Amino acid sequence: MRKLTIAVAAAGLTAFALAQDSSRTTYELPGDALHPEGIAYDAASDSIFVSGAGTGQILKLDRSSGEATVFIEGDGNQFTVLGLEVAGDQLWAAGAGTGEVRSYSLADGSLTMTASTGEGGLLNDLTVSSTGDVYVTDSNRPVLYRIAAGAIEAEEWLDFSGTAFKYIEGVNANGIVISDDDASLIIAQLGTGQLWHVDVASQEVTEVDAGQTFEGVDGLVLDGTTLYVIQNSANQVAKLELAEDLKSGIVAEVYTSPDFMMPATGVLVDNQLLVTNTQFAALGGEPELPFRLSVIQLD
Repeated sequence: MRKLTIAVAAAGLTAFALAQDSSRTTYELPGDALHPEGIAYDAASDSIFVSGAGTGQILKLDRSSGEATVFIEGDGNQFTVLGLEVAGDQLWAAGAGTGEVRSYSLADGSLTMTASTGEGGLLNDLTVSSTGDVYVTDSNRPVLYRIAAGAIEAEEWLDFSGTAFKYIEGVNANGIVISDDDASLIIAQLGTGQLWHVDVASQEVTEVDAGQTFEGVDGLVLDGTTLYVIQNSANQVAKLELAEDLKSGIVAEVYTSPDFMMPATGVLVDNQLLVTNTQFAALGGEPELPFRLSVIQLD
């Protein structure tokens, strides 16, 4: 069994072994071109859903056995599905270069809704409020989309032009999470390593003051005032303890693992953080098989 190490932020980051209270440290995924990116969890069925950035597939894993089946057939094309989120009886998917946001029935995988944002974007990740509003990031266009609860169309809810959130060449808005009270959004900007806070009521955009930027910042996982920042090119996950207003924080721990291979995003399940390993550096080449999810055992 491989051990997971943690670097603790103090007067310098020091690595030590994290004791495991579970024998599972990874889940193996089928396919030689999957490149797992998005991940979501359905508590009702104890199932994990994983998107394949390299194939367009969505897999469904039994968390206990690790058995994986194809939930949504892919088209074999790259970047047609990325971020995933379970809300109620629906699985939401960000359609990457397709410009579509889709929802599927968790019961049978049938397509229940498609909302288009047009061409030219890269819909990367999404989050769903407690009332059913869906917020979607676009890595190419400086727009945050929203599908209001019960709506069937995506609206340009927030234009970042003229705000502190400046788009640059390359990948911009990426991971997104919403606070428990639906009052705040936090968005990762991959190209700069910054984190951004959006006040939902006022749409005010400010940088999260963490005292640093985060190389390769990709997916985010928010648990109360604890934010897990998945850093793909840095092959690590930073744990931030945020202030109550979620506008500032400090790095408390940094998780690393020999299993990390460009981790993209994660999901909390019980006392574990499950993380996808994209291996994007081998996209179109020869990735290390099988693809895996990493399991971080939390305190």
